[in-house]
Order: sequence, then C-alpha cells, then structure tokens
Amino acid sequence: MTPRVSMVTAAVLLVVLTPRAAAAQGTAPASTRYVLEDASLFATGCFDLCACPVLESPLKGTFVLTRLAPDPLFEHYQVSDVNWIAQQPGGPVAITGSGSYRVGGEFAVQHQMTLDLVVGGHAPKLFDSGLVLGGGEFPRILIKVRVHLTPACMDTVITLRALPAVAGADPGPRGLPAVTPNPFLDRARVDFMVPTAGPVDVSILDLGGRVVRRLATGEWLEAGTRSVTWDGRRQNGAEAAAGLYYVQVRIQGREEMRRMVKLR
Repeated sequence: MTPRVSMVTAAVLLVVLTPRAAAAQGTAPASTRYVLEDASLFATGCFDLCACPVLESPLKGTFVLTRLAPDPLFEHYQVSDVNWIAQQPGGPVAITGSGSYRVGGEFAVQHQMTLDLVVGGHAPKLFDSGLVLGGGEFPRILIKVRVHLTPACMDTVITLRALPAVAGADPGPRGLPAVTPNPFLDRARVDFMVPTAGPVDVSILDLGGRVVRRLATGEWLEAGTRSVTWDGRRQNGAEAAAGLYYVQVRIQGREEMRRMVKLR
C-alpha cells in the first residue's frame, strides 16, 4: 500500500540549521573543495521543443564551496574556483566561473545553484537550476543547471554530481550530522564527524525534546566520519509515528542537531 503523508508531515519536510548550530558557525567562512563524479555531463542540443541531437560530453574537474550566513529557511554557500573540462569530440573545452548554492526550504527539501560560466573562452553565460526539489543528500550535490529555465529549442545543460574532495569533509558548521535519506520511510543513516577519539552520544528526540531512541550512549569512537542507523522505532521497540524528529549528536561536550522527517 502506498504510504500516506499527512499535511502535518508535509509541512515539516525541512532540513535547516538549528539556532544553536547556526550560532556555532563563527565568523570565519569554512571552504570545502569539491570534485565532480563520473556521471557529471555537459550537454548541448534540443531538450524540449525541437527535434535535433543532444551532444553529451563527460565533465571533470573541481570547485570550492564556501559557507555563508544562513537565513531561517536556507543554508547559503558561495561557489568559486570552478575549473572543469568537458571532453568533447573536437577536443577538451575549459569551463570556469563562480556562483552560489542554497539548500533548505519550508515545505520540502529544495536546492538551487546559479553559476556564471565561461565555456571555451566565450562570453560568460548564466546557468541556473531554479529552485527545485532535492538536496536531501547534502553535502553530496546532485543538480542540473541550464541556460534556459523555460523551454527553448536549443539549450545547454550541465549535470553536476559532486562530493567533497576529502573523504568525510563536511561543509556544514562543526560537523553538523547528515541524515540520508531525509525524509525517510523505514530507516535513515546518520553520518557525523568525530574530531578526536572519545565518547559519543547519539539520540533521536521528538519535538518536545524528549528522547525517542538512544542510538549510542557513551560509545567510544575513533576519529573520522562515523555512522549510525535509526530503524524508525522507539526505545521500547514500538514503531515511532510519522512526523518531525531531531537527531542529537554529543561529542566531547559539543552538541549538534539536525531535523529529520519520518514519512510513515
């Protein structure tokens, strides 16, 4: 049977910084170098209105994501140092530029990337994804940017699949935990960074701050990226109701939280 999502659940499909995590960002921006994955593409041709071929070229390269001040709905980032190569039949084409990225939303997880790009030495062009559903896998970025947001006979579309270049790097403030998938149906994985070996507490809380499930209590973990999984059940084994929850990670006196949504 297809899961039914209540209006209350739909109204809380949001992944944003908690006030405490937002205040913990400090004044110095944190930058993370990203690398494009193999499935990234540079494509030109007819995508909507006309009948003509679409030329797709593998896209390789890197860019830098720098955290900016958030607003109540979105985390904001500057995109800089775009250095890509599209491997076209006539030879490699260099793509450079900069732009912005935001992820968050009010009623669903959304994201948007806007880039001013110089392709093959030609005049800069604005590429925009528009504000679209997605971003729940952040810090991994999966998005398409294009020259024409409205249907056009000819268009250029860039498919970006990118990860932090350093394993475990997190562009969020102080290792804010990441939840995948979010929202989720049956189980969700919580990834977080342990800066130095030590005891870690991971708990699922309801909207009132009450503990729903303890996933780790004083567990000693080595430094690095670590993961725990919530199967959607309470401490007593009963199924937790659909709705909004928080995952709370405490590491050596530091506490971070992330919102997560259970769909059924």
